[in-house]
Amino acid sequence: MIVYRVENPKKGEGLWRDFEGNLNPVFDKLSEGLSRSLPMPHTPEVYKADGKSWFSAAPSKETLKHWFSKQDVIELLQLGYGVFEFDIENERNISDFEIIFTRDNIKRQTEINMNEIWE
Repeated sequence: MIVYRVENPKKGEGLWRDFEGNLNPVFDKLSEGLSRSLPMPHTPEVYKADGKSWFSAAPSKETLKHWFSKQDVIELLQLGYGVFEFDIENERNISDFEIIFTRDNIKRQTEINMNEIWE
């Protein structure tokens, strides 16, 4: 399955939690922060299931646009984040807007140009 994620490639961190799953919201550093008020409760039974770390991704490029504005992505790139396409297996569907996966189930990871999503 192909999914999309904005993350810090050096640390594998997303926008709500660090690599270890500790709350570390980056949205406060953004001028717009489109998803700043989106609830991301810490639910270990989901994000630490089976003794693994599960990471959030969007199921499509279009869905990723609901999470981040173009301005958010520009600022995130300046903070060292990137936009990535992942080819994964053994994913879990959380909702229509969120897929989770573990790092050991990544078949391919490619950084993509933000202009492929935000024109």
